[in-house]
Amino acid sequence: MRWCSPGSASGPGWKSAGCACRTSPPDVNPDAGDFLWGVPLAALIAVVVCTARALGRATVTWTGRHTARRTVMCAVAVGACLAAYALITGLTPENAALSGQLALGELAAHPNAESVGDLLALVVFKGLAWGICLGALRGGPIFPAVLLGAALGVACSGLPGLGGDTRARAGYRGGDGRHDRAAGDQ
Repeated sequence: MRWCSPGSASGPGWKSAGCACRTSPPDVNPDAGDFLWGVPLAALIAVVVCTARALGRATVTWTGRHTARRTVMCAVAVGACLAAYALITGLTPENAALSGQLALGELAAHPNAESVGDLLALVVFKGLAWGICLGALRGGPIFPAVLLGAALGVACSGLPGLGGDTRARAGYRGGDGRHDRAAGDQ
């Protein structure tokens, strides 16, 4: 079954026999291992997001006095987080700097593109930078939290009993059994 991508001539999500659109992913049913790993993974994601938000609340309090100087210090700290992410992973700091909306799409399209270490570094440095930004700079609460959860989910997808080949299935695009990276899709 083929589905047209948003903005195509046939309309978003409409079936079409003639457009060169992605095929739908394989129908995969979660098993007991997926549910058993899902509970502690959800708890871990909640702890990470709540910790970042608590950092934001602490930053608001801290920047209440000497606001200008401390806000600049927060901006420098965020810059240090982004630089550390880029230096450790060798990836662009945009992944950790921006809201996460674009990075989330890339992570879903190519779950095997980044190593587990890179994903965990993203969680740590984006979490720190996001927490600081929530309290002293700009930043919204939705997309960064979703990106942190998705990155943790993909990083943990190789755990025994968690969907078997979840990372590969998440990147599945074609009816021919190939995955994004193997097929050379960009």
